[in-house]
Amino acid sequence: LTAPTAVRLETLEGRQPPPRESELDPRETKCLRLLVTLWRCSFQDLRENELYFFKRGWMEKMNELNGLDLGCASTLESLVSNNFEILKSVGLPVLQKFCDFISLLGPDATWLHFMQAVCSCNGNAISDKQQTVLQLMYNPGEYATDEQKERWGNNRFQLLLSLKVAEKTKCALPATVRIPSMANSPL
Repeated sequence: LTAPTAVRLETLEGRQPPPRESELDPRETKCLRLLVTLWRCSFQDLRENELYFFKRGWMEKMNELNGLDLGCASTLESLVSNNFEILKSVGLPVLQKFCDFISLLGPDATWLHFMQAVCSCNGNAISDKQQTVLQLMYNPGEYATDEQKERWGNNRFQLLLSLKVAEKTKCALPATVRIPSMANSPL
C-alpha cells in the first residue's frame, strides 16, 4: 500500500455514526476490507493475537465499522468465539447493535452467528450473556427499566416468528419460557 491509499483507523474515530459504504472512498473501502480480513485471519484461535487486538480497544473500532459490508461481523465473531476473557467484556452496546442489525436488515446468518458465539464458550453456556440476548430479542422482563421495555418490548414480535390468521395473531411465542424438567426423561 502506498501512503495515499493507506487507511488510518484514527481518522475514522471521529465519525459518528460511521459513514455508509457509498460515502467511503473506493480505495478506503478496499483497504478497510483488506484490514478486516487480515485481522480475522490473524486470530485463528491465537489467544495472544486476540487479546492484543482487544486490549488496544480495536474491538470498539471494529464495531463502529460494523454494518458497512467490510466483514466486521464475522471478524468480531472470530474474535469472541471460545475466548472467555474477551466474551465477558462484550457489553450491552455491542449486543444492542447486533440486535438492531437483525431488526433493520433481517436475520442474516452473520448477525445470528455472532449472537450464538457470545452465548457460549467452548461448549459451556454463559448465562449472563444468554440472559442479555434473551432480554434484547425476546422479553426485557419485569425488572427492566421503562426505557428498556420501550426499546426492546416489541422485539419479540418484530424479530421472532408468529402465526397469523387474517389479522389476529393465533400463535405467538409465549411471554414466558418454561423448560420442562429432564429428571424423569426416558433418555
